[in-house]
Amino acid sequence: MEKIFSVSSVPSVAVLEEMEPLGLGLIGYGGFGRFCLDVYAAMPDLRVVAVADVDAARRQEAAERYGAIPFADAADLLAAPDVDVVAICTPPHTHAPLSLAAARAGKHIFCEKPLALSLEEADAAIAAAERHRVRLTVDYVLRHNPLNRRLHALLRSGVLGPLLHMSLENQATDEHLKPDHWFWDPARSGGIWVEHGVHFFDLFGWLSGQRAQAVAALARTRPDGCRDRVWAIVRYSGGLVATYQHAFTQPARFERTTVRLACARGYATLHGWIPIRLVVDALLDDQGMEALHRWAGVEPEIVERYAGAATEGWALGAPYRATVRAHVELTLPEGKQAVYRASVRAGMEDLIAAIRDPQHRPEVTAADGRNSLAVALAATRAAEMGVWESIDFRSLH
Repeated sequence: MEKIFSVSSVPSVAVLEEMEPLGLGLIGYGGFGRFCLDVYAAMPDLRVVAVADVDAARRQEAAERYGAIPFADAADLLAAPDVDVVAICTPPHTHAPLSLAAARAGKHIFCEKPLALSLEEADAAIAAAERHRVRLTVDYVLRHNPLNRRLHALLRSGVLGPLLHMSLENQATDEHLKPDHWFWDPARSGGIWVEHGVHFFDLFGWLSGQRAQAVAALARTRPDGCRDRVWAIVRYSGGLVATYQHAFTQPARFERTTVRLACARGYATLHGWIPIRLVVDALLDDQGMEALHRWAGVEPEIVERYAGAATEGWALGAPYRATVRAHVELTLPEGKQAVYRASVRAGMEDLIAAIRDPQHRPEVTAADGRNSLAVALAATRAAEMGVWESIDFRSLH
């Protein structure tokens, strides 16, 4: 059975009490900066105050469209007294220096991934935010995707049994990433694992509730020097093993991303790097079937029923009982772009809630940004050295 529901039906934070909107300054009004600022400008808890960009035409466009003060230098934006929150939408090598400067200026920070290109930079930015008592978070949109959140709840319910394996297949496009693009320069992007892979390292750690401990990896470099394909296997603290594959090789119209989870009594598959479809297949007893129904909010499709001796089996080294095989699909009809916008908005709303309520713990903490970066850096080293790399995972407040 398929259930269609709206992204608006899954709010990420409690409704904020009415207060004066916070002043927003955005640094980096390129393609993604435009996308984000359009989202932020529609938020009642924010007012766009300033935009900084090195390109005069871009910053002037932002000024005219949003009534923002244009700055050529990010330092001038950070000095603006009306700016309370800074959104950093620049290339990755600038994220840590800008976060550090923003914290020292007393501005709260919504940083695009990755948080930094090194753990030393990440730790310095986090320490500065703590020292200057500002909030710092990373725009991990996958945490705020409604289907990922539904899947997280299903895993925590235990309906599908223990989580045994997770895998990612990310067939992404390089159609708009010509060889001279900063994406291919590790000094500016950090490489695929750091620039893009951090999303999924964070997602898998959050879904599983386990910490990454060690990683082995491989990489493929094109004749022109661009490293366009990477693979990794990660071992987690609870015994889970996950595999990750990224390939920036496809036409834009032919991308495909699939996340697969295998549990003792069920499978879950997410379709799309911004998921808009979740498929669950489960082998359950009557009690598990009722729980799946409550979770889905719709009657699951019955694929098979079992009776008598057919209800008894043996798997994972122990007996089990099943009375039904069930199938559920959840979809987001708004499509990728609308879901993407809603997820960006939810991340910013979560930061605003944390700014206004010191007791509110953000969905994505600065430590989450740092620790997913640690996995990405270890995967990069493992691909270079051809050995298992341990992960520098820390508990940070």
